[in-house]
Amino acid sequence: MAGDSSAIIINGKDSSIDMSGAKEVALAGYSYIATGNERLRLPNSTGESRNNKDIKMGESIAVKGNQIAYLMPGEWIGTDSNKESKFGHNPLSYDEYKKLLNERDSSGKNYVLVDTKARAYKTGKTFEDYGVTKSDLDANYTKIFVRPITGISSDGLVYFYVNLPQDKAARYFSDFYAADKNRAEELKKHTDFYTGTIKSAAEANIKTVGNYTLYDNDLVVLPGKTSTIVGTGKFIKTFRALCTNLTTKVKAGQRENEVFSNIINEAVLRGYLAGVVKKEVSVNGVKAVITSGDYEYNSHSGDVRLIVALGDVRVSKTFYRYNYSRRQGHSEFCGRNKVR
Repeated sequence: MAGDSSAIIINGKDSSIDMSGAKEVALAGYSYIATGNERLRLPNSTGESRNNKDIKMGESIAVKGNQIAYLMPGEWIGTDSNKESKFGHNPLSYDEYKKLLNERDSSGKNYVLVDTKARAYKTGKTFEDYGVTKSDLDANYTKIFVRPITGISSDGLVYFYVNLPQDKAARYFSDFYAADKNRAEELKKHTDFYTGTIKSAAEANIKTVGNYTLYDNDLVVLPGKTSTIVGTGKFIKTFRALCTNLTTKVKAGQRENEVFSNIINEAVLRGYLAGVVKKEVSVNGVKAVITSGDYEYNSHSGDVRLIVALGDVRVSKTFYRYNYSRRQGHSEFCGRNKVR
């Protein structure tokens, strides 16, 4: 499941990761492409559009721009009896997709929607090279129906993504990246948009089940070292506990709650505020902000080390301490700022 997978994916413009000070980095999961989002879907003119789901990528440390690697080669889609693709590209317009379903090729045969024996022009690979056969084809690729801006369903797009088991997804990505210099440059261009650096010290021991990406002017994709990850079960328990109550052990009744509810007594907090929206408290020059509404931390905020908010928190300056927001997932970090 995407929500339970331990991985790092950069999806914000001008973001950076610096792991140069880490002695060890262990990631036992893979990144995902969030294509299951309800907002992507076409108005349901076929039952298929209800089945959009997230796509497994082959990387444990990834950049959003790398997602282009998991688009299926157009040569595999809609082939005729000569193994030639009718359209030769991906995505298809919704009208092109319907033609593949309803029309026949010049020999009078149906088009093969996804051909496991067709060969990709760039990589020279077939779907069968990744262990995919007709019998398990449906489990190894996904069609994503995207609603058009115009609101006219015929203007929609249908994307075909490979959705391979995780080890094969990693190999698929490596093949894509190594296919030719033009593809490598294309990935670099997409990477430049999202990140300036993904650094790791040469002596750092990076343990990942998938490939991992490093970037410092040049894009480097390295294979993971799956056999070196030990003690994963212990790490998982510790991680879940930290995500539950910011300690290494979970107490009875806490797992069902969000972190905020486990560490903040909301009734006491509201009583402390006593009808005011926000209080700022300083102890030995260190400031805490407690608010029942939203809060923005910026260059005018001073030396704030603790933010407790019942609303949203927006961070537009490097932040060094603790931020507790009841609205899980609603802390927004802007620009080239860091949380330390």
